[in-house]
Parts: sequence; structure tokens; C-alpha cells
Amino acid sequence: MAVVDLANGVTLGYESLGSGQPVVLLPGTGVDHQIFAPGGQLQALAEHFHVIAVDPRGTGQSSRPTETYGSRELVSDLLGLFDALQLERAHVVGLSFGSTIAQHFAADYPDRVNALVLYNTWGRTDEYLRRMFEIWRYFTATAEPLDYGRFILWWILSAGFINENPQVVDGIAAESFAGPGAAPRETHLQQLDINMTHDASGKLGTIRAPTLVLAGEVDRTVPSSYAEAVGKSIPSAITHILTGPTSSHGMVIEAGGEVNEHTISFLQAVDEGAPSRSR
Repeated sequence: MAVVDLANGVTLGYESLGSGQPVVLLPGTGVDHQIFAPGGQLQALAEHFHVIAVDPRGTGQSSRPTETYGSRELVSDLLGLFDALQLERAHVVGLSFGSTIAQHFAADYPDRVNALVLYNTWGRTDEYLRRMFEIWRYFTATAEPLDYGRFILWWILSAGFINENPQVVDGIAAESFAGPGAAPRETHLQQLDINMTHDASGKLGTIRAPTLVLAGEVDRTVPSSYAEAVGKSIPSAITHILTGPTSSHGMVIEAGGEVNEHTISFLQAVDEGAPSRSR
């Protein structure tokens, strides 16, 4: 685990694994890069690429500023990381909240992105999604961290996973939301506010990086139709919807092997200069 001090005064933590073409991983709402560990993304990708898994500000080993910030500041943090690590270009992989930051980054800095992979993504928060995030925000603002972690995981994980692994789910809640390294309540609230106002609909058509949009059929947090709309809006996008009972918003955990296979195949094809164009 390493940290880097950015020119804007923010310190970002990150884990660096493997070698080769750089792949930058951006995690979901309120969690750090360790969200990519249970489904094997870190190790699987590191077998083929140089993985740089980021703790966004407010999480993990990164600094926890108290001032209000938005997606623009998080994009600035990512650009600062690229500059500090002397990454001229990289593949960028974003999960849910991380995918929204990746959208803005790819649109604003096209010369820095070789390829884009968006997990469980959406292009604009409409009234339906805003109301769901309002529920999450209410739980986060009023409940104890362990409780709001358990509540939010009900949306993220599938019914089968929760029924078969209740102790594992509670362990994830304890570690990710209430553990000593967990992000504070303020970070969750800040990032939920960013989720509630996300709108990259005017930018998606400008993204030129080869893009893989990967979503789950049974995602009840961000239904797959939102990801399909993103895929249709990005000119060079390939959209793939995972199917079956593990294809939840937590598919990186529940269907990690399948997620990793699609991601690695896509990025290798981009590096070889011949990504598939089929949807």
C-alpha cells in the first residue's frame, strides 16, 4: 500500500500490483480499493496488467477533507494521481460510483484513457434513482454504521447470496462500514450526494475510448437498463449484461470470475488493437 500527495493538497492511497499496461481501479460508494479483493479483481488483473487500485478521498489510506466536494474534485484527484505517478495513459475501470467518475474523466481527458470499463453504471440520476439514494442517505445519516451497512448491502447483494451467506454479509458490513479503516459517515453522505446529482448524459457521446459496459440482470440498485442506455450513448461501447442469480449490483463479489474474464479479454483486445464491436 502506498500514498501520494497531490498538488491540490489531497493525499490518495493506492495499491500497486503486477506489471505491464496500467489499469486504474475506482471503487463504489463509500468504500476503498479492497472492494475489488473478494471477487479476485486485484489478483486476476495483476496477472496481465499493472493494477493501480485507488482509495478515493475520504476512504482507506486517503485524506479525509471536511469541506464539501463533488465529482469535479474527484476527477481532479484522479488527474493528479495520473500526473504524480507519471501515467501518460491508462485503462480506467470504475465500479458504480467509481464508474460515474470514470465517465467524467474519460470525457474530460480523452488523451489519458486507453480504454474504459464501467461496472453497474448509469449516465444520469433520474427521479427513480434519486429516491433510492435518498433512502440510503437517510439510513446513513440516522443509523449506526453497522446498521446502515447491513441495510445498504440488502440492495447491493442478491437474495441468494444473503440467504446462503448471512454471516459473510454481516462481516462485509462490519469491515466496510464500521471497521477501524472504514470511511466516516461524512464520506458516505458526500458520495451519496454526488450520486444523487450525477449527470454525464451530455458527455457520454464525446467519449472516444473503447468502452466495456458490464452490468447485472438482477441488479436492484441500478437496473441494467441504465447501463444499457450508457452503452448506447458511448459511440465505441460494447455492452454485456451478466445473467443468473449472481448478477447483482455486487456482481464483482458474487460473479467475480465472470466479471474478471470479460474485463481481461476486453482490455487485452484493446491492447492488441482489435476490440470487438459487437453489442
